[in-house]
Amino acid sequence: MTQDPSRKEHDLEKVAIVTGAGSGIGRAVALALQSAGYSVVLAGRWAHDVKYHQLDVTNLQPVLLVYIAAVLLLFLGPFLMFSKTLLRFKHHATLQYAVLTGDEGRLIDEKWILRKDVGENALLGPPEIGPMADAITLYETVSKIRPFPLGKEALIGLVVATVLPIIPVFALQIPLKDLLLKLGAGLL
Repeated sequence: MTQDPSRKEHDLEKVAIVTGAGSGIGRAVALALQSAGYSVVLAGRWAHDVKYHQLDVTNLQPVLLVYIAAVLLLFLGPFLMFSKTLLRFKHHATLQYAVLTGDEGRLIDEKWILRKDVGENALLGPPEIGPMADAITLYETVSKIRPFPLGKEALIGLVVATVLPIIPVFALQIPLKDLLLKLGAGLL
């Protein structure tokens, strides 16, 4: 890991963890420490309540689900706006490329396999069969268009990035190994 050359070695040792830093006094303390040159780690209200007020982490599950849903909707919502357009495009383009590849395939069959005279045709302009392969590739590409442009891996990455900051809160009461096994099983 490279260090910022403008930071002095002793600056890297000034770290403060502030609980309840989302509002009120905790926020004021975090801002004051940051302006004093500290690297500030903000811990939200949930960690504070679990650690100091014996809040059972299982009570946080409904709130956590709402949080995850809100984050996913915030980041994935704009993609949903394009779903109808993508489906319409896929349907229209699949039909067009199916007709194109069908026409080209019939002409190639007649010209190269059956040795018939097909006359002058723009689809058979090049003397080789390469354009047919290109048309098939275009058809396959269009037919693979999804109504939602993100795949499973991207969605899992977003969920992991959303849940990751919450893991330390749950790890205060649930052994980390058990917690990671449960999360892993939930994602698969």
